[in-house]
Amino acid sequence: MKTADWQAKAQFIIETDVLLSAVIVRIIDRYSAKSRQKDPLAGLPRGQLNAAITIRRIEPCCLSDLSRALHVSQTSASLMVDRLVERGLVLRTPDTKDRRRVTIRLEPRVKKYVEAVSDELTQWVRKTTRKAGPGVLNEWHAVLAKLRPLLESEGTQEP
Repeated sequence: MKTADWQAKAQFIIETDVLLSAVIVRIIDRYSAKSRQKDPLAGLPRGQLNAAITIRRIEPCCLSDLSRALHVSQTSASLMVDRLVERGLVLRTPDTKDRRRVTIRLEPRVKKYVEAVSDELTQWVRKTTRKAGPGVLNEWHAVLAKLRPLLESEGTQEP
């Protein structure tokens, strides 16, 4: 592939990602307005937002699980969790089986909100891929399934 072709395709991917990000923000804003709920994650610094989203994906979890999933030190993960706890977004509870461990999970109100937004986003994906035509959902999933492990490993590598 010629350099110009490769660059044009890379730019198209980046621009499309920006559009997708904007759609996701609009869906979240629309859900907040429709449900008359304030987005509990609005205004979080990127690291804390990533931590909250990751906690939802792996909860219940402990600090070492979270630090591995975020590709950060346990100290960094602990600081992020501290800030989320201070904001009332995350709960830390003693592990019933091992008193040395602390379990981390989203506060139930936050989890309910995030799950509702996730449902809205899922419906958008369904509607949009149906409009795009047969097989688009499977094609999109196949590409992302190949890219996801590479993206996840990016956090473990030096820049």
